[in-house]
Amino acid sequence: MFKYIGVILARGGSKRLPDKNILKLNGKPLIQYSIEYAINCEKVSHVFVSTDDYKIANIATKNKAGVIKRNKQLSNDTSKSSDALKHAVEEIESQGIEFDNVVLLQPTSPFRPKALLNQCIDKFESSGRNSLITVSPLKHKFGEVKEEHFIPVNYSFEQRSQDINNLYFENGLIYITKKEVVKQGKIFTEDLFPFIVDSIHAQLDIDTREDLDYAEFLIRNNKGIG
Repeated sequence: MFKYIGVILARGGSKRLPDKNILKLNGKPLIQYSIEYAINCEKVSHVFVSTDDYKIANIATKNKAGVIKRNKQLSNDTSKSSDALKHAVEEIESQGIEFDNVVLLQPTSPFRPKALLNQCIDKFESSGRNSLITVSPLKHKFGEVKEEHFIPVNYSFEQRSQDINNLYFENGLIYITKKEVVKQGKIFTEDLFPFIVDSIHAQLDIDTREDLDYAEFLIRNNKGIG
């Protein structure tokens, strides 16, 4: 039987929305939604928050998550998430905790469907792949602007919207990767399985005040979560 741990990467510095990981959303710190989500999955044995910020660490501890302390080198604007994740995995291993796979959740995605993580784990195991990421469909006509000309990418001019070529984007909801892949300094591999999530509210990644206000609106109107 495979064993899973959950890791949430949450550094303290944020320029666009200061302290975004601990700002209140419907009365709870934003990061708490991801912590609770991972803890409530019976297939995840332990949940850890990797951070350089004592306020984030305190919230993690209060919500029964372990804390991996990050140094400044792993917490600046140019730091790679893959390096922070590798550091967290090595620290967790040093505690004698056994696991095979890593579930990575970003703290700015509070609207994951309740059953999604279990569904992703089941698909990850049945697919035999080294990694899984969640993706969502792009439902608009996209193109590039080159030398003041618009060049369609996923459609042809005058093509109907319902006939456009399917494109998808990495929505950041869930990443699952084998431990050995993470220890190689990677979050996922080229053979990853793309798990499609077609939910507009689940795609919300909170990075600005407008995003946070919209998330608050969704919760007040009983939309988004679940």
